Amino acid sequence: TDSTPCIAARGFDLCAHGEEDVVAANFLPMGTKIRMPDLYGDRVFTVVDRMNPRFDRHMDIWMRDPADAKSFGRRRVMIEVY
Repeated sequence: TDSTPCIAARGFDLCAHGEEDVVAANFLPMGTKIRMPDLYGDRVFTVVDRMNPRFDRHMDIWMRDPADAKSFGRRRVMIEVY
């Protein structure tokens, strides 16, 4: 992250949005809707940000609380493009 951690690609404001329904991914087009049924059931997430180019098959789930993100950790998960 840089000095504006709430601002995602194309100016999307994560903090103002306030919902934990967005992800960062390089392998999907911006605006793509996905689900992670094993973790979140039918909840739909939207790709709104990018990651460092070296993470070509990774995805970050935005969480309001950094402690929640740290607790969640790193996981392998199946996604469905919605």
